[in-house]
Amino acid sequence: MTSRRPGTGTRAGSLGHAMTAGPPDFFRALRVALRPFSALVVLAAGCGHPATEAECLLVVDRNVELQIKAMTTPPQDVEKEKARVRSEMEPMLKACVGKRITDGKLACVRGADTVVKVDECLR
Repeated sequence: MTSRRPGTGTRAGSLGHAMTAGPPDFFRALRVALRPFSALVVLAAGCGHPATEAECLLVVDRNVELQIKAMTTPPQDVEKEKARVRSEMEPMLKACVGKRITDGKLACVRGADTVVKVDECLR
């Protein structure tokens, strides 16, 4: 069942709406994009291996790709948008490197088709 927030008329967490509605909604979308990093921090106590920078970039890039895919009006320059979001996520990226992650979770991230599913992969 889809949850709705009162007064918005959209599904809670809808990135397409959040990414195109303006600056305040951009930050909400950014928080959604950063959720997997909080999940990676939780993974520190679990099994697996220390995440490499390349693995952390995979999570970031997959999130960015899925956010762009969910937009009602994608940006004109996708690579420029990726670079912009990557630079904003730099502190989170640095915190990710070295946290524990499993190959199964990485495979799940690669196969995820929504940002929410990426988040679920990393729980």
